[in-house]
Amino acid sequence: MLKKYEFLKTMGGERLENVFKPEIGFGLLGDFGHCLCCEYKDADFETVTDMLEHLSKTNRFTLTVQFLSSKEKEDMNNLFVKLKQSLGDRDGAVLESLQKTYDVKL
Repeated sequence: MLKKYEFLKTMGGERLENVFKPEIGFGLLGDFGHCLCCEYKDADFETVTDMLEHLSKTNRFTLTVQFLSSKEKEDMNNLFVKLKQSLGDRDGAVLESLQKTYDVKL
């Protein structure tokens, strides 16, 4: 899982958006959420929120979010809990916006 996490970080948000611009296939968003949740470190806050923001700009994103399994939704919720805990002095507006975009209810 750590290799996937490092790969996603290396790709970065903008590149992920470009790769998945046509659409992010069912299952991939859930896999990404699981990976990010499992391996998240506080120091990666900006990188992870950037990835989430860029992935949300892909086609059919809203539909993909609606079809997340209960386990995938749980992983997303847990990821956002971790992000919120590491918010610190950062502006929480971006995180709140992403929370709505990903339909996360904390």
